[in-house]
Amino acid sequence: MKNKNLIFIEEAMKHPEVVRLVSEASERIWYKLNDVTSFEHTCYRNIGIALKTYDYMSLIGLATRIIRRAEAWHIKNRGATQTISIQSLAEDGGDNGQAYEVADSTEDIESKVLNKIRQKEIVTKISQGDERKKVILNLWYTGYINDSELSVVLAERFGNKTSGHRRFIQRFKVECQRKLAAI
Repeated sequence: MKNKNLIFIEEAMKHPEVVRLVSEASERIWYKLNDVTSFEHTCYRNIGIALKTYDYMSLIGLATRIIRRAEAWHIKNRGATQTISIQSLAEDGGDNGQAYEVADSTEDIESKVLNKIRQKEIVTKISQGDERKKVILNLWYTGYINDSELSVVLAERFGNKTSGHRRFIQRFKVECQRKLAAI
């Protein structure tokens, strides 16, 4: 950005009425433009040039006229590009003639939800209301398989020594293998 532009922008932004008019205009046309900041820059620069160059009778009148002209120019020359729907790309074949295939991810979500429900059922069935067993099973599901790490987590959560929790985990692992074999 040129230094002269900054001087003009500073001059325009000294006046709160100008700032208010430009922000109202940008809020009014934001959806019609790709870049609202470019529009605001043009408005402030042009208003600053007019303030430094011309004698004016009404600041609001001058600013409004410049903003309206900038709106029209930006909408005409730098308007928002038309958004293309995925469905139309699938039907038309897109820009290069190849048809786009829209992947259906609902199957993945359904399977994840069903797996989570199954996990909760299994945890509830095996733990039989024991909070420590629930914690161990949930940690196993998330990938904690190291007995030493598990025992440290259990010791922090439930107290007691890690060695006692480690022996409990080893016994519980055998018990789970038996119960899962029965299911």
